[in-house]
Amino acid sequence: MFAMLNQLFTAMATFFMAFEKGASAINNLTEWADESSASFVDEARIKRYAAKQEMLTALGITEAEFEAKTASVVKVKVKAKALPKPV
Repeated sequence: MFAMLNQLFTAMATFFMAFEKGASAINNLTEWADESSASFVDEARIKRYAAKQEMLTALGITEAEFEAKTASVVKVKVKAKALPKPV
């Protein structure tokens, strides 16, 4: 009888250790995915910045001149209403 209970508890402990290792593996995979996607974002930002600098060089203007010219073109109309006064 005690041998049966001992085997049952050993089996349960083995199951929970396997479950923990599976959860740890899933956690490692999600960490890898998170870091890989961050790497993709960084690479895309670097490529966009390089393309912008190449475009500015081809146009013969500085980044400040580009920002000044593009900021004056876009006009944003803000429609904001004040919140009602508390009673």
